[in-house]
Amino acid sequence: MAAALLLSIAAAFRLHGLSEIRQGFYQDEAISGIQALDLLSGTDRAAPFAPKMMFPLWTALEAPSIALLGMTPEAVRLPAALAGMATLVLAFFAGRAVAGFYGAMG
Repeated sequence: MAAALLLSIAAAFRLHGLSEIRQGFYQDEAISGIQALDLLSGTDRAAPFAPKMMFPLWTALEAPSIALLGMTPEAVRLPAALAGMATLVLAFFAGRAVAGFYGAMG
C-alpha cells in the first residue's frame, strides 16, 4: 500500500509537464533520441560531432518509447521518468529491508 502511494506521488511529480519544453530540448536529449530512432530504423544519421551510441543501454531503453510515441520530447523523456520512479520504489524496499517500514519512510 505504501509503495503504491509512493509510486503514485512519484508519477504525479515526474510525469506532470513531461511534454513541456521548459528550457528547450537539450542537445544530449536530441542526440540520444536520434540514436534510438537510428536503432529502430537501422540507419546512421548521427551528427558528425555526436559519438556513436553515447549510451547503448539507454538508447535501447528509449527505442520502445520512440516507437510508440514517435520522435517527440515526451518519448525521449519518458524512460528517464520511469527509471526515476522505479529507483524511488526500489529505494523504499531496500530501506524497508534494512530499517523496517518507518525507516524506509523517513
